[in-house]
Amino acid sequence: AANKCLTVLSGVAVLATCSGAAAQEFVRMDSGVLMSANACLQTENPSGLNGDRVVARTCTGAPNQKWAFTDLGEITGVGGRCVDIDGGLTRDGTAIIFWTCHGATNQKWTPVTERGVAEPSTPETGSGGTSTAKYTRRGFYVSPGGSSTGDGSASRPWDLRTALGHPSGVQAGDTIWLTEGRYVGDFTSRLAGSSGRPIVVRRYPGDRATIDGTISETGRYVWHWGYEITNSGSINRHAAPPGGMNWYGNHGAGGIKAINMVIHNTGHPGIGIWTTGEGTEVYGTLIWGVGRYAHGESNYAEGQAVGSGIYAQNDVTTVLGDNIVFRNFTMGLKPYTRSRTGNGFQLSGNTVFDNASFQILGSGDGDMRGFKLFGNMTYVTPGLSGYGVWAGFEASDKYDVEISGNYFGGGNAHGNLKILRFSNVTVQDNTFVAQSGGKFSGGGSFVWWEAGAAGNVRFERNSYYSLNTVDGPFVRLLRDGGGKGDRYTFQNWRSTLGFDGSSSYSTNRPSNTVFVRPNQYESGRANITVYNWENRGSVSVDLSGSGLQRGEAFEIRDAQDYFGAPVVSGIYQGGAVSIPMGGSSVSPIVGSVTHIPNVHTPTEFGVFVLMKAGS
Repeated sequence: AANKCLTVLSGVAVLATCSGAAAQEFVRMDSGVLMSANACLQTENPSGLNGDRVVARTCTGAPNQKWAFTDLGEITGVGGRCVDIDGGLTRDGTAIIFWTCHGATNQKWTPVTERGVAEPSTPETGSGGTSTAKYTRRGFYVSPGGSSTGDGSASRPWDLRTALGHPSGVQAGDTIWLTEGRYVGDFTSRLAGSSGRPIVVRRYPGDRATIDGTISETGRYVWHWGYEITNSGSINRHAAPPGGMNWYGNHGAGGIKAINMVIHNTGHPGIGIWTTGEGTEVYGTLIWGVGRYAHGESNYAEGQAVGSGIYAQNDVTTVLGDNIVFRNFTMGLKPYTRSRTGNGFQLSGNTVFDNASFQILGSGDGDMRGFKLFGNMTYVTPGLSGYGVWAGFEASDKYDVEISGNYFGGGNAHGNLKILRFSNVTVQDNTFVAQSGGKFSGGGSFVWWEAGAAGNVRFERNSYYSLNTVDGPFVRLLRDGGGKGDRYTFQNWRSTLGFDGSSSYSTNRPSNTVFVRPNQYESGRANITVYNWENRGSVSVDLSGSGLQRGEAFEIRDAQDYFGAPVVSGIYQGGAVSIPMGGSSVSPIVGSVTHIPNVHTPTEFGVFVLMKAGS
């Protein structure tokens, strides 16, 4: 209908007069997802039935959130049905539904505007600076040899400093492509996109674009995507090399994301998030070798190791999802409040292992509400001393934490899970594997410290594996006991405290477990985490749910040797592929690092990244 637009109102798609409002703006991702603000369009029913409403819900990358645009102007989804204006009506508020494609005008859609969101366009034909033959995507271009006098085209690219300063031609919704090469320096981004139309700073597909320095993000609604950050100054770990990225958005600025980045060998932190507002997300990013040894600093002892993969403070929802974070100087993921709030942290699908102190630490002296850990995976190599997961703070109560569907393997000398002084606690549907006599200084492998303000505490449907651990691996620390409490066997934990009535406990090694997590932003990409407790030389991994399609060329990279040769490559034939275990090659951790053994995990654990070849 003339001057009518697809619009999201209160989470439901309807027809409305075109106004250019944020509710009518969508970001089309390579994976087929259509994002509206911080939600994704989907059918109400996972199977996409005739008559289903089209709604906007939390982005999961599920099949009913994937859309394709046909040459006929149709938007098709799961099962091949079409986005349809119900009854062909034209009045505002008419429902947008899912229906069998029939070619009528009420199933035809035309983008009003479509600015550089990773879509192909006509190749440029200029000459000079950057070879334009392969740079055919809509958007602006940056190269290490670019200039402030360029115009952002492939033939006259900008330098990075100019591009991040928001040149006058850049508008909300544009993409800025980083082409092949090394960009040396400390850079500040002042880019300003809008809700539903972020500015995307992205590595050009097939290129390796590396920032040798640091990025300070002071803008809003900016997505950093796919490029590499390192710092050659990290060769001197005592000279306070800068961190990889620090985000300094003001309250309410929002919309800052890092997507499928590679950050390694920088100072502390790999990514620092400092109260950046709604829509903050770090997703699909690999981080290793982050940190320094303190020198002449009042906050730290001389020579103390300092280095978190992600250090985050915020007072609204912050998503850390599907990241791979390992061998950093102290922490892996650190949502931490220091005299400020730390509300709304959601950690989901991350694989975090062999960080020197904690794999996940959610703590601090400020308020902490809505702390959620869903579907995360941890591991500590036997013989190393890193903690597993620590949630809470010894000196003050926190309000609520939910720990569901995680797989926490390891913790060793310092235990598997410790929850401190949360009034409301839900721990359900998790698997815990405690190894090598694992115990926290407060007692055992699994520790719960009562809050001063009693609330609702539930442990249920968990699976515990306690391998070679001390008797009584469960500990309750008393509300007013100053960190003292009682140790329990699993049976007494259940009978005395009423916890884990539907859970299981074993002293045997678990069976092999494999997790394949499809990437929400790039189709055919996925993280693969393997707990190879049976110590097989190779493990069969089913990729049918990864988003990779039959006939597509692919490669699987060992996350611990990410820039090395793929461990598996070929043309996908469907079903499972065999991944070799027991790798030994690792990416270097540069400088004189004395407290982190940069050694590949043993055969019982491996992490891999699946991607399309040439991506």
